[in-house]
Amino acid sequence: YVSPIAIAYNLPSVKEDIKMDAETVAKVFAGEIKKWNDEAIAADNEGADLPDTDIHVIFRSDESGTSDNFQKFLSASTGKWDGEGKQFPDSVGEGANGSSGVADQVANIEGAITYVEAGFADQKEADGVKKAKIDFGNGPVELTGESAGKAVSAAKTAGEGNDLQLEMQYKNTPKDVYPAVLVTYEIACSSGNKNADVLKDFLSFYASQDEQKKIQDLGYAPLPTDVSKKALDSAQAIS
Repeated sequence: YVSPIAIAYNLPSVKEDIKMDAETVAKVFAGEIKKWNDEAIAADNEGADLPDTDIHVIFRSDESGTSDNFQKFLSASTGKWDGEGKQFPDSVGEGANGSSGVADQVANIEGAITYVEAGFADQKEADGVKKAKIDFGNGPVELTGESAGKAVSAAKTAGEGNDLQLEMQYKNTPKDVYPAVLVTYEIACSSGNKNADVLKDFLSFYASQDEQKKIQDLGYAPLPTDVSKKALDSAQAIS
């Protein structure tokens, strides 16, 4: 399944959705941009009345795949991010435990910003948490199940045959593609399975288009039809 990584923030005085390019996002999380009315943010939000409010960076204090993929995105899309791995640098801002923890912190602090799986940001929408539109090189993109799902179609296949491991493309992606996503894989032996039929049914069920559409309600992005078909073909090849 595909879990989009939202840039979630709390800025109640601004009614429009905040827009940022990838380089600005990196500078915010590196502590180089400290105010919401910084000229770099203002340049992407012409006409918006941005407040002279401090930016409070919230990051995952625990090790997580979200931190790992977010840092890969920052590094690949800007070339100016030195961090890597599941542990996010603690040199800027304050940490919170888990996805629910960072979402709670943003909801409670005006001016706060974090990176978090989209579903957790959606759960705090009533508390003023919004998702920024990110420009990956071809204009600002709203985070939706469709725009995140397109990132999977735009990715390169790193594996061979029925190995569906993907190499995500984080920079200069096609228009309306949101590539800051976390892809979770299910790994199974290709042969020699005592319960191969059960395994095939299980994987095929969750890779089906019907089930992929349902996971949008949980904040995940559905696999595009072409990728879903590859997953189904791979599952059916198990023996």
